[in-house]
Amino acid sequence: MNSLLNLQRDFESKSATAPSHPTISTKAIVSSATLRNLAMSLRSTIDAWPQDAPLQWMLISVVYNSIVAKSNRIKRIFAEGSKDPETSIRGAHYEGHSSEQHHVITHYVPQVVAESSVRELELAAALVDQHFGGAINKQKLDSLWDKKAGNTNESWKKATGEALSRINFARLIHDACYVDRFEIPHPPSKEGDQILTTLYQTDSSAFEMLRTLGIDVLFLNTLENSAVLTNAQYRQLYLRAPYLIAMSTVDFSRLDEIDPADPLVYRGPLSLGSPSNEPTIGVIDTPFDSEYPPYFSAWVDVRNELPNNLPPRQKDYVHGTCVTSLIVNGHLMNRQLDDGCGCFRVRHFGIVPAEGMSSFAIARKISDIVEANPDIRVWNLSLGSDEETEYFCISPEAEVLDRIQNTKDVLFVVAATNSRTGEARRIGAPADSVNSLVVNAVRPDGVPASYARSGPILDFYRKPDVSYYGGDKGCELSTCCGTGEKRCMGTSYAAPFIARKAAYLIEVMGIPRDAAKALLIDAACGWSNGEPNPVTGYGIVPINIRDVLKTSNDEIKFYVAGNAKAYETYTYSLPVPNIGSSFPFLARAMLCYAPPCNRNQGVDYTLTELDLHLGRLRSGKVVSVKPNTQGEEQDRTTEKDARNYLGKWDNVKRICDKVVSRPRARKMYDSNLWGIKIRKTSRLSTGDRSPQIFGLVVTLKEINHVNRIESFIQHCIAEGWLVRPIDIDTQVRIYQDEQIEIEFE
Repeated sequence: MNSLLNLQRDFESKSATAPSHPTISTKAIVSSATLRNLAMSLRSTIDAWPQDAPLQWMLISVVYNSIVAKSNRIKRIFAEGSKDPETSIRGAHYEGHSSEQHHVITHYVPQVVAESSVRELELAAALVDQHFGGAINKQKLDSLWDKKAGNTNESWKKATGEALSRINFARLIHDACYVDRFEIPHPPSKEGDQILTTLYQTDSSAFEMLRTLGIDVLFLNTLENSAVLTNAQYRQLYLRAPYLIAMSTVDFSRLDEIDPADPLVYRGPLSLGSPSNEPTIGVIDTPFDSEYPPYFSAWVDVRNELPNNLPPRQKDYVHGTCVTSLIVNGHLMNRQLDDGCGCFRVRHFGIVPAEGMSSFAIARKISDIVEANPDIRVWNLSLGSDEETEYFCISPEAEVLDRIQNTKDVLFVVAATNSRTGEARRIGAPADSVNSLVVNAVRPDGVPASYARSGPILDFYRKPDVSYYGGDKGCELSTCCGTGEKRCMGTSYAAPFIARKAAYLIEVMGIPRDAAKALLIDAACGWSNGEPNPVTGYGIVPINIRDVLKTSNDEIKFYVAGNAKAYETYTYSLPVPNIGSSFPFLARAMLCYAPPCNRNQGVDYTLTELDLHLGRLRSGKVVSVKPNTQGEEQDRTTEKDARNYLGKWDNVKRICDKVVSRPRARKMYDSNLWGIKIRKTSRLSTGDRSPQIFGLVVTLKEINHVNRIESFIQHCIAEGWLVRPIDIDTQVRIYQDEQIEIEFE
């Protein structure tokens, strides 16, 4: 078996080329009638705005004709002075089905700005009639910048007057290509006992706005621009001011726990010994049983903190204690799942009673707990809502998890929630967290468990990430609560085994968080050619940790941890072994990162995109293993195709060669090296100057089954790479030595 390698070197970086003038696609034609129709649509929307609305400005939705890339959002409509229209965006969702699906993006704008946009659309229509024969195409639009033809700002002003500048005219033509109409937001109605409602971000907090509307809510039931409303309060809001509602979902309140299969089975006393320097995993769950301490209680630092200082009841202990028992010594209680990771210590925070609690309360507690415990890098969260996530709405709990993981070096391992009835259901909160490692459950034979729920989230983000063995009817897992064994099943009990592996990789092996996440997902999917499954994700993580850290003798696996600081972060010095003029390798790669997110952006939730290119070099460019022309000249990739086939805006990227029975070696072009290139883009027109940390795992498979790892290492060193083989036994000794406390006299 070959060991995992860590490759290190400084990557090159390159800034993006400044954009040229606004343009439209080759086949697009914008008529004056199109511009006038948009002007009339916007005028009608302004006139329909309620005069008694409790807002200073207007909420207006731009209905696009397709799923649009950031570069194809409106550029002039709703622009206020030098401000980009994106600064007024308050939400985004999809409408339509399949091929007819399109963006709807809501803006908050002053009426004077909306009125100005109407006038400019009418002016643009008149100019198209006067100077372009009633319609304009790409050639005519681009010719406005043809200096050889005498086209300048001065010539434009002379020909048209100064009513509308050349650049703003071009921006309006661009906008008209992608906008279908305008409308006042009209959310669908929602039913439920407790409805978590998010208002569009405007002038006031949710608490203040609801009070203004005469809806009496407690401050504790609000958080920024969201509130938990009763059904009656929600109906009152929906009838009074439906346009304020950005998104709504049923409150967390009820947990998704599956009742244990059997009552407690009391057995003789077990012994685990005392903890020493084992890694600590954080658990946020129902309370730990300190009334009847289980045999492993010395391994658990208990912090039971139920709301209002309520004392835990016996039923409150069950779920949390069983989860923690698996993290401490699940491999000993379930020998078939011995992962080789040993035992772990746990810092257990019991914050939720058995019945569940408010989404806001959970979100606040999680944030406070992580902030107060910076030494813990892996957290297990096996709490889950019984309700399904919304198609276009991220839960408050997930937003908190995503924000924490973007700003702190921690990883949340989250259970993918359970279906109590066995019916096909979408996963529940907080398993809609994009940056977390979300774990579903399978039976011992690899078939999805009867209670497994499915993704995606926000319509296209791929969740769950992976699956693991969580028990099922007739094959439950052994856990412990109090002094007895309890037979359980559920994603709550699959997640702890993945948390153990993640903590082992990060704490003991010293692998950075994003690379560790990439290793686990990569090990789950291997060389499979299919897309992620909506139930099992990328696949089932191997039981033994050595199968994650080692690979077969005909494979070379390495990871790279880095920062994407500019538009392009790249190296063209990867020495993949070659034979003559060909490379006898198949390749696959897994990229993971934790981007900043914004819940107010709806479906456009993640704000940073990393686009991965890996492959041979030709004419100074990377020819990626997976065809990908994004960012290249003459690129024709639509936003919908980029999302569906290239995972655009998803924070887990995978490229993989198709495995066939008789693979062929790759032809060498004009270099004997390969390249890695990561393109960083932001949803914000101002860009994102903060570096984006990433972890990349690459696997090369020799098609003739020859072991070429030593040749690869030697050539990497010659190319300036620092190469560190990850030897498991050596890393364990290093970890143990690092944990020894030295006392100085």
